Amino acid sequence: MKPPYTWRDVERLLSRVKDPPWDGISADNRTLVIHCSLEARAKSIARLRDVWGARVGEERGEPYLDLVAVPGAPRRLQVVFDEDAALRRSSRPARPLWAESGRTLAAAPAFPAGAPKLAAFCSFKGGVGRTTVLLATLGALLERKAPAKVLVVDADIEAPGLTVQVPGSSDRFTLLDYLALVHDSEDWRREAVPIASKELSGPLSFELPVGRREVHFLPAFNIEDLPEDPASPFDNDSLFSHDVLPEHLVRTPGRAFVVADALVALGEALGVDVVLVDLRAGVSELASPLMLDPRVHRVLVSTCAKQSIEGTRHVLRRLSARADGWGLEVVLTMIPKDYEVAEKVGVLLRELVPEDLDDAARDFATPNVHEVPFAQELHDFDSMEELLSEKLPGTSLGKKTGPEIAAFLAPERPIVSSMQSSGLAAVAEVARRLEYAEKNVELRLLPTPALTALVEAARDTLPAAVVLGAKGAGKTYAWGQMVIAGKWSKFVQEVSPGKSGLEASIFPLLSPVNVDPALSERIQLAERAVRDALGAVSRETMSEAELRSDMVDAETNGDGIRFWSTRIARRLGVEATELRAIIEQLRIKNTAICLVVDGLEDAFQTAPAEQMSDPQRRRLRALLQDFTNAVRDLRSPYLGIVTFVRRDLAQAAIPQNFGQFEALYTRFALSWAQTEALRLVGWILAQANVLHIEQLSQAPYERLRDELAAFWNRRMGSDKSREAYTDLWVIAALSDYQGRLQARDLVRLVANAASKSAERGSEKLTAASLRDALLECSRKKIEELTTETRGLKNILDKLQGGKPEEKKMPFRAESFRLSPEEVDFLETHGIVARGEQGELFLPEIIRHGLSFKLEGGRRPAVLKMHRRSQRRGR
Repeated sequence: MKPPYTWRDVERLLSRVKDPPWDGISADNRTLVIHCSLEARAKSIARLRDVWGARVGEERGEPYLDLVAVPGAPRRLQVVFDEDAALRRSSRPARPLWAESGRTLAAAPAFPAGAPKLAAFCSFKGGVGRTTVLLATLGALLERKAPAKVLVVDADIEAPGLTVQVPGSSDRFTLLDYLALVHDSEDWRREAVPIASKELSGPLSFELPVGRREVHFLPAFNIEDLPEDPASPFDNDSLFSHDVLPEHLVRTPGRAFVVADALVALGEALGVDVVLVDLRAGVSELASPLMLDPRVHRVLVSTCAKQSIEGTRHVLRRLSARADGWGLEVVLTMIPKDYEVAEKVGVLLRELVPEDLDDAARDFATPNVHEVPFAQELHDFDSMEELLSEKLPGTSLGKKTGPEIAAFLAPERPIVSSMQSSGLAAVAEVARRLEYAEKNVELRLLPTPALTALVEAARDTLPAAVVLGAKGAGKTYAWGQMVIAGKWSKFVQEVSPGKSGLEASIFPLLSPVNVDPALSERIQLAERAVRDALGAVSRETMSEAELRSDMVDAETNGDGIRFWSTRIARRLGVEATELRAIIEQLRIKNTAICLVVDGLEDAFQTAPAEQMSDPQRRRLRALLQDFTNAVRDLRSPYLGIVTFVRRDLAQAAIPQNFGQFEALYTRFALSWAQTEALRLVGWILAQANVLHIEQLSQAPYERLRDELAAFWNRRMGSDKSREAYTDLWVIAALSDYQGRLQARDLVRLVANAASKSAERGSEKLTAASLRDALLECSRKKIEELTTETRGLKNILDKLQGGKPEEKKMPFRAESFRLSPEEVDFLETHGIVARGEQGELFLPEIIRHGLSFKLEGGRRPAVLKMHRRSQRRGR
């Protein structure tokens, strides 16, 4: 028996005594209070002596208990009896804390009907794969035919792996924020839950083999950058400052099970089906409020190492005997090949189940044991999406264990799809109107994951974000859709029907230089509407041309926020030189505005021999970082800003720490992966009333491929031929050697091919029309590259003007007098890839436009060349 060092040892040990003669006990630094009747006093003293022997004594008729002490300096607790029946009846039951787990727990109230299921993942030791098991369960929930809606909570407050894995802004809402709100609210359901559901960032979006899926994520806390100035008095890194922890909440009277209640309530508010919680490793009070809650589905993860197994058994001794909640799961990970351990562990775990349980209760209380063989690939991944989409699916954890755990948690919801008739002429007409974003004046867009994330991140506020993307990725189209919508609330409705946004006017702060007159008229209308609301006089406002000139040539004092504040004020027509003053003017006029910016590449360019000047770089960096951050920090309902910018331009302006900047806005970045490309084609067909794919935004690649077979043949030939699959051919033919596919090229290919097929009287898009359309798309691509990307014209002219006998692929740089810097520039833009011997390759979308042929005049093997050149270009 452990000797009593403090009153805490006394209270803890006595709380575990079986069939005690007292009704309850409590202790402090001076006194041990035994709540019992007068008749039970003698039995209580006798029981104390049974526990501590001679340490229990009596002085002048008053009993005491000696604590451990040094000679000559006794330490003791005076034993006091309390006979008050009311106090005995009110003796508090144990709370879900390890320190009190030997006593009878308070009764946990049932979760509301239809509430999300709650699963907690715990481990005795760190580094056993606990978080990976959680992600495997998440993947299984998302990959079901009727995917579950999930909230993932990183509750590992001492080593938050998921929080580090999922980067976000420094002001995002966290678990610590939520715990503090719950702790400080008298009615936390009415006060804390609405705030949390509103402030939580929009869902994460993952492209999985089964399609696009979204997950809500609550990080543990913010791991912020330390200030650049070491002398700064501010250090906001919450890693070292935990004000409220789970154990604090359950110590509040009447809130023994509030941690699980609060997480389930948040899940209800978000509309999820399942809440998955990643707990802290070890026997810690950080994890106990959920591990000791009988309503929680608990998953313990362990390796086969002896210390991990023994620690897991130690935890299970406190859990497995309780048959009043859901069952327990034990996952044994990293099992070496031919190492039989699960059966032994199962025997050890079954020994922990009390013998007095009946068969049904015994089965219920016995943990399920899952075996997970060692998988090296799970130890090396760059992102959650890579783990979920590429690493886990081929492992036992992804194929067996994750689905087995998920089966208990997941709901079932059916998915249906429908097909309609074809009409290629209508497809060609719709695609032609969508080809040039600058000419589009209709409000219609595909709700891509990037735009959905942008809207979700600005719930109940206005956005302050940067949208990155390559040329042709759809930046100008999205920008134009915002301008055409006119109001942020209307744009939100277009992206996420049924959701609402703030009533703020869209103001085009900067536009591309070359826009169609019809779109230019919409831009002027948007400017006029805002200025009229503000009472501005047109002749006193700054024009876009003047702003563009200042961006390039103005002399500034280095204060980037002030530079942009003064110009924005002049563009709006308000008297202000500071950001806060602009917002105050908007407040006075009761006018909310969301600034939208596009066309920065018309003012700032990057080329091998023509780089931005330092002042230009500082001004662009100030817009993308300083001003945007300042707007976001103020969180004003009167001002927002969304800037669309090419990724290479942003990187040139932010050469240091660009990775951190990009990570902050990754979820808003416009890109067209293979699945998104097929979704774009499906969306075009839907706009033409040709083909309607149910749940298009979530449809997996395989279903999109199968549905689109009604539009183009499955193969670039008969279905029985050995020709390439059409979907793969289209993606390979349009992709550059950075793996990028531009939406404009895809829309143009569909438009040209549909038009040619319609002229030939075909009911489907033919392989011949696709190949012919690629030639036209490639020629148009070269024209646009030479005019839109400064510095490319001279380089492409060298390739274009080469001798016919030299224009064969692969080719050598010296044959066309290309300098190493120019080759590097082409490689950065995905226009060439290097071979093993230094030879250069061109992607199909570029090769045709430059009139390059293949050696020997062979027919191009598009897929083979694309894959080979991609490998060589790495």
